[in-house]
Amino acid sequence: MSHRRGILLANMGGPPDLAGVKPFLNSILSDPFILGMPTIFRIPLSRLIVNLRLKKVISRYKLIGSGSPLTKWSDLFVKELRNELDQNDYTDVAIDYTFRYCPPTIEESLNKFKSAGIDEVILFPLFPHYTRAMTGSISALAQVQCKELRICLREIPSWGLDRDLIALQMSYLEVALNEAGPEARVLFVAHGIPLSEIQRGDRYKIEVEKTAKSLAERLPEGVECSLAYSSRLGPMKWLEPYLEDELKRLGGSPRPLIIMQLSFVFDCLETLYDLDIVAVKSAREMEIEKVIRVPSFNDDPRFVKIIAKIVREALDASA
Repeated sequence: MSHRRGILLANMGGPPDLAGVKPFLNSILSDPFILGMPTIFRIPLSRLIVNLRLKKVISRYKLIGSGSPLTKWSDLFVKELRNELDQNDYTDVAIDYTFRYCPPTIEESLNKFKSAGIDEVILFPLFPHYTRAMTGSISALAQVQCKELRICLREIPSWGLDRDLIALQMSYLEVALNEAGPEARVLFVAHGIPLSEIQRGDRYKIEVEKTAKSLAERLPEGVECSLAYSSRLGPMKWLEPYLEDELKRLGGSPRPLIIMQLSFVFDCLETLYDLDIVAVKSAREMEIEKVIRVPSFNDDPRFVKIIAKIVREALDASA
């Protein structure tokens, strides 16, 4: 009996157009990993939050092209990864991507694999650092679906400290430092999560800080750097320092500022709006004359090669 393997790249997803914003938000807030409470309370609360935030979120998507670019980047990335694996004799391995909160959903993607005769899947969440609320949510749903479909599931939970990845990030930083000049400061930014998740044992903060430390140690001597967390939502405490507070601390000086996000491999609302629009504007209002945002990987061929290497290692380990 033939044995076929597949690689499933998983991401949060994003609405392709403005009409998709509401169902996307509904899907996020109905996830028990996001709103951890009984269904009888979670569903009405999620609907209330969506109705309160819908216009604001739609207005933000309008500013970045009226939809998320994640589908575009995911399509390009899968094609490039396919080429990379084909060149290394992994032509028999299927590759696809899936989104947690919009089509193609995990259920749809796994059913597609099953129909193609695939009986073993390596799940690869495209988040460098593990979080229960995102990586954990994707993993839990995939486990349920794979059990129903009788697919063997293997997972790559986090990979943010890969040596080649750190080297690539440093190459991005070197370009930014050359542009900014010798007095530049570096602000690492990671997506925030509620402090309660850390208190429950989530290792996200530890992994993010290890990445920031690895990069900071490779910076030229004397370059000031710090770490902040973005995208806080609601009244509860999230990981600190908050991005807005760190920008205030850094403000008042004309020295250039380099902003480097650590959480997203592709551009999305959190990079194109939270950083490029809100954070850059705030920094300039605080007398920071030059602000450079280090680009996301998107379809950088060097990044494709790194992910292909991690995938090949996982495939070889499961052979």
